[in-house]
Amino acid sequence: MTTEEVRIEKLVHGGQGIGLWPDGRKVFVWNALPGELVSAYAYKKKKGYLEAVAVDILEPSTIRVEPVEMNVYLSTSPWQILDINEELRQKTVITAELFAREKIELKLLQPAYSDMNEYGYRNKMEFSFWWDHEKGICPAFHKRGSKNRIVVDGSALAAEPINQHLQTAVRALNKSGFQARPLKSAIIRSEHSGKSVSAWFVKDVQEGKALVALLSTTGLEFEVWFSNPKSPASVATKMIHKTENTQLQDTVLGCDYSYDVKGFFQVNLPVHEQTLLDMKPLIEPEVPLLDMYCGVGSIGLSLASEDQPLRLVEVDEHSIEYAKMHAEGRINTEVIHSTSEMALDYIETDQTLILDPPRAGLHSKVVERINEVKPQRILYVSCNPATQARDVALLAPNYTVNLAKVYDYFPKTPHIETLIVLDRLGL
Repeated sequence: MTTEEVRIEKLVHGGQGIGLWPDGRKVFVWNALPGELVSAYAYKKKKGYLEAVAVDILEPSTIRVEPVEMNVYLSTSPWQILDINEELRQKTVITAELFAREKIELKLLQPAYSDMNEYGYRNKMEFSFWWDHEKGICPAFHKRGSKNRIVVDGSALAAEPINQHLQTAVRALNKSGFQARPLKSAIIRSEHSGKSVSAWFVKDVQEGKALVALLSTTGLEFEVWFSNPKSPASVATKMIHKTENTQLQDTVLGCDYSYDVKGFFQVNLPVHEQTLLDMKPLIEPEVPLLDMYCGVGSIGLSLASEDQPLRLVEVDEHSIEYAKMHAEGRINTEVIHSTSEMALDYIETDQTLILDPPRAGLHSKVVERINEVKPQRILYVSCNPATQARDVALLAPNYTVNLAKVYDYFPKTPHIETLIVLDRLGL
């Protein structure tokens, strides 16, 4: 591929700047801001457009700032080049544009919320590994736009206990001469108390047992899993070992929630709590509540009154066990292990419906059921406003948007979280 000069028009959903290649094709450019003239290296050719990275900023924007992690920011947090206030503005604008494409005007869209904690906010990180003949095993991130990796000591986005846990483990492995070859990745999580737990994924069971012996000398809490080498993802195929105390716990709006290192739990708890505080006044205590895609139950259980009829629906078997534990002792609470599309009968008319689906958005059968029975209020939380906008457009014949808000769960990255509140027409 080649390098060309490109003038950047604006930032788009996904985080790149968009411009035109000299032949007229659209090009999506990392490390580029609106108005900038950049020298862009195109590393991927798709049908009708290119993907590129700016290797030289010929005319920098006045909103560009110096990245904290110069060598690695494009891999982990490509918006380190943006001031936090400009980041919030861009996320608000991008959200409005995504909904406008679906012919939904967000008249009530509020400015993006941030607790202004730009670094050290993540309670979960995943690291891959690289072998250096002098240093030994090195934590690494994949380099954007290539198959190479960038060696790191940790991450500026991670809570400090995560970086400390990583460095302690790597020192122990390198002291023993352990090789990087059998390692796939490691996920490390930390709770508010500072406790940290790691899950290590290896390609070979015997090497995994050797890893267990080494990590056992560190005093760390950890799990080691065999992960199918044919899968590029770190899938937990078979447990090799776990220490006694790998369960984590955090408090959300005064409620305690347990979770495991591999399971789903919010990465930025202070911003998650603010989201729930914005949702809580919209929950009518006398109206039954259904929390679809509930995870460990931290949304529905935090928002429901003590005796409010509440149903929690979740497909992940690990999360559902935690949800059952968290709901234990509550009257009028039912926990349902099911996919959303198989739990349609639980969606009813006289009900408040909470939705927090994965990035793909709502299953078409869920949308059809909602439009059929028309729950009186929907609180739709999303990690992908593009699919959320699509779903809201499909519900628009029966609902009106009464609240729209953007949340910055992931500062310095282009990831956007949104809350859309829909009320049934005619209420």
